[in-house]
This record gives sequence, structure tokens and C-alpha cells, in this order.
Amino acid sequence: MGLSRRASHTVISYSAAISACERGGQWQQALSLLSEMREAMVELDVIICSAGISACEKGEQWQRALSLLSETREAKVEPDVIICSAGISACAKGERWQQALSLLSGMSKVSLESNVMSYSAALSACAKGEQWQRALSLLSEMRRVKLEPTVISYGAGISACAKGEQWQRALSLLSEMRRARLESDVVSYSDAISACAKGEQWQRALSLVSEMWKLRLKPNVISYSGARRHHLQCWDQRVRERRAVAAGSIAAQRDVGGEDET
Repeated sequence: MGLSRRASHTVISYSAAISACERGGQWQQALSLLSEMREAMVELDVIICSAGISACEKGEQWQRALSLLSETREAKVEPDVIICSAGISACAKGERWQQALSLLSGMSKVSLESNVMSYSAALSACAKGEQWQRALSLLSEMRRVKLEPTVISYGAGISACAKGEQWQRALSLLSEMRRARLESDVVSYSDAISACAKGEQWQRALSLVSEMWKLRLKPNVISYSGARRHHLQCWDQRVRERRAVAAGSIAAQRDVGGEDET
């Protein structure tokens, strides 16, 4: 077997092994294999780098992901959208919104066109970093470059608004999702409920819970967690009590009416 063919098989073998580690969430083994490749002087390629960075992203190792991304450039492997998006996602999981936005803006400098995946990853970073204004700015930017926000994009925006106690904006994004005919999910509604609860908008929060049931979205623990659960339950109890009082009043009137007839 020729040297070039043997090298090709070696690259394929490493690529398959690192990809398997990425799928299995084994970032340490993925980095170990990459280290072996360097020692064996096997050249990196886009697929291998992408799998390695994705493994770091899944393992919430944002520093290692960025280090590998830097190494990719040094090895003269041109990063693609998938590699950059994985790096942004790693920053999001590490709650490093500044680095995530820096990677997103840096994509245009190397003539890479950001896509929905990269924007959604940056939005997630902003949500975790409680940067609701930047999240809304990214959503506006997506529309400006003719990219349609997905459920994940809107969900991250709603989450950012909830953390920033911006209930009006959270509800606005939820309404925008419906107008775009996107299928709302439990997480988006839960975050919108959280935003309303923080803004003491209990009626709106209960209305959203009712809306979830109509859409066959079962409210989960998150929807009723912590302080939200307490306030929503208190409000719900008041509503029940008022209904009971009203029902009792009607029953009493009927009894009085019956006595008059006799």
C-alpha cells in the first residue's frame, strides 16, 4: 500500500474514532486521539476538527473548544460554519456570551456566512448570560439578513427576556412565533410564564398555562417551579375561591326562590 493511501486510511480511521467519541460525549478521548494525530504527524481536516470541537461543546469544555478552533486555523484548515457554530455553542454552554458574539462577528471576516444554527447558538449564549437586549438585536439581525428564526431562536430570545424581567417582550416574541406558524414548545411557554411571574402578571401567566393545555402542551415542573409555582397556585386558589363563592351565592338565591314559591 502506498504512503498516500496509508495516510488516507489513517485519517479516515481517526476521523471515525473522533466522531464516535463526539457522539458518545467522550471529549477527553476525542482530545487524546487528536493529540495522537499530532504526534503521528497526521494532518487535520475540517471533519476531524469539527468532531473534536463538537465533543468539547457537548462536554461543556468551552476553553478547549476555542483552543482547538485556534489550532484549526494554525493548521491552515479553513473553519466552516459547522465548526464555528460548534465553537459558539461551546461558549454558550460555558456562559461566555462575549466570546460567542465575537466568534459570530468573526465569521464574516473569513467570508463565512452565518446561518440559523450559528445565530441560534449565539442567542442561547445571550440567554444564559442574561443579555436580553443583545438577544433581541440578534433576532432583528437575523431578519435583516433574510434568516428565518426557528423555535430554538425564539426560545432563546424568550429565555433572555425572562431572565431580564422583560415580560412584555417575552410575550411579544411568543406571539411572533405563532404568527410565523412555528410550533411553540413547553420550554418557550415556561420561560414566558416565568417572565410574567417575575413581572407579577399572574393573570397572563395563568392564561399561558391555559393556552398550553389547549395546545396539548403539558405544563412541566419548570412551568410551576420556585416562586412562580407559589404565586400561580395562590392566584389559582383565589380564582377557585371566587368561583366557589359565586356558585354558593347562586345556590342560595335558588333556595330563597324555592322558599318563596312554597
